Amino acid sequence: MKKISYILTIFSACVLSFQSCHIESSDNGKLDGFWYAESIDSISGGKADVYDDCYWAFQFDLLSIRHIETQEQYLFHFTCRSDSLLLSEPYKAIEQGLDSLLPDNRELLPLGVQSLEEGFKIIELNDKRMKLQSAVLRLSLRKM
Repeated sequence: MKKISYILTIFSACVLSFQSCHIESSDNGKLDGFWYAESIDSISGGKADVYDDCYWAFQFDLLSIRHIETQEQYLFHFTCRSDSLLLSEPYKAIEQGLDSLLPDNRELLPLGVQSLEEGFKIIELNDKRMKLQSAVLRLSLRKM
């Protein structure tokens, strides 16, 4: 009887400990990961006046865009639905951890983000490449 009681106690403890664990998973599919911006071009033709030397990193519902030369980093919340990507709530990452919400889009323009809430159409998304198009820009990214 003691043995059965002991086994039930251990079993109950295991069940309760696993129940308290919460495993997060992302439904972003091929979007998750690190992407290198190969080019950012204007739709009207020609090269846009933007940095194309930056990394985009997607994980869960957060996007980090880091410019390689200046090491400036910007954080966004994003929503991805079938063929669209919406960026919102841009923050400038500060080393001390006091990230600040951006009041306007001036700092984002060189990164290919034209507004504080930017929508992109996903033209192509696979294991190696992603092509996005906004109202004025076309971005080509390569997965790292």
